Amino acid sequence: MSSRKLEISSSWHVSELHVGGASFCATDGFVNQHRAMRGLTQAAEAAGVTIECGIDVTGMDVKAGRIEALRTTDGIISTDLVVNCAGAWAASLAEQIGVTLPIKGRRVQLLRARPTSAANRSAVAD
Repeated sequence: MSSRKLEISSSWHVSELHVGGASFCATDGFVNQHRAMRGLTQAAEAAGVTIECGIDVTGMDVKAGRIEALRTTDGIISTDLVVNCAGAWAASLAEQIGVTLPIKGRRVQLLRARPTSAANRSAVAD
């Protein structure tokens, strides 16, 4: 849709965004990533998973292609299974054991907008 039509339909000030056009779908939604992660971690812990936060992995002990232990700033953790949840650092962590992950950090932008009366509407411009 045109910039003008988007501005009319969503109460966004599109001219301030410097975009030529955009798409809009009234049924698009969003995810609260904090609630989603809380739900995932609670389910994992209920299944017996131990989640360690706030420590750095300094090395890994690998035998026959499998991680047997993690060396961390808090000591050694023996394990049968490791889930790499290092986010933007996941690729560099995996490189320590010769695994290449197609993950690269990217510069992102954040737009702070004034609240509008157009409740339950979202728009994404790329």
